[in-house]
Amino acid sequence: MKSQEVTKQHFVPRTYLKHFGQQENGQDKIYRAMRDDADPASVRQVSVASVCFQNDLYTLEGESSAERMALEDFYRTSVEDEYDALREVLLDQHQKTASEELRSQVLHTVATMLMRTTKLLSRSNTLMDRVLERMMTLCELTGKQAFDFEGEMHSVKGKTLAELRREFRKQNQPSHALTQVELALRLGEAKQNDFGIVVLTIDEAAGEYITSDNPVLISSLDRFNTAFNPDAALRLPLGPKHMLWLMPKAHDMLKNRITRWSMGGDQAKLERMAANITQQHNAERWLLGNQAAVQLHIRERVTMQYDLDNPTPETMGQAVHERMKRLGFL
Repeated sequence: MKSQEVTKQHFVPRTYLKHFGQQENGQDKIYRAMRDDADPASVRQVSVASVCFQNDLYTLEGESSAERMALEDFYRTSVEDEYDALREVLLDQHQKTASEELRSQVLHTVATMLMRTTKLLSRSNTLMDRVLERMMTLCELTGKQAFDFEGEMHSVKGKTLAELRREFRKQNQPSHALTQVELALRLGEAKQNDFGIVVLTIDEAAGEYITSDNPVLISSLDRFNTAFNPDAALRLPLGPKHMLWLMPKAHDMLKNRITRWSMGGDQAKLERMAANITQQHNAERWLLGNQAAVQLHIRERVTMQYDLDNPTPETMGQAVHERMKRLGFL
């Protein structure tokens, strides 16, 4: 029955986000800020259940509830139900080995969390919106009531541009959802035998990591930051003090173990600031985390940007470490 189906579908798992917040009155809470907000006072507390969701994002076509919920159930059973136990293993200092089962689960979790968010979907929708606007304009100029798109005729009779866009999004939603999971599975296959697991811990004085509505970060020394680049590392903050790295081209000796790094002092502060700035650039709309962590990030980002936009002869070309010390961050 339709009433048994999940309509409110989270593209960043709640079981992941809760580790960046706190429980209040039996509810998981987290603090949220708009991606480019420059005012730390605008940070607001919300429930984890009310962020990073979209109605019917993963709902498929089908005659039965099971068919329509197949993808939602896949993400739930293969990632969300397993996440807390997986995170516990990754943060367990006594856990040294990484079995093939653990490696597969870590990679599957990171790959799906990378591909299932709405950021790529939003870019696709923006491109399609431009195409439909041009098609609508062409129909108006030629007096036609329909246009051909990829071999199918689409009527514009009696429709506004907004209605046409909604029609296309609804029609294309199932194929987009399936493309997302297909890309995640392909990424898992591509990297399965060529990565090492690293868990980085920063000290208390370093501050805290934040996360976002698009939390998996991609980085490569060749600056070709795409997931399928064999030289790209995938990073996912696991909580305020821990960062998971999937390191590419790991030596065979490191593939079957969890490598643990600890950082302290200025090095840890720089790591945290760099990761949070990258998270901010990577986000689509929202930054998420503990109140103090999100507010600190906003203050640091605004201060650094002002400093970069207003250089003096003394500050131009200044090394990052020296700049951070001058600004009082270290």
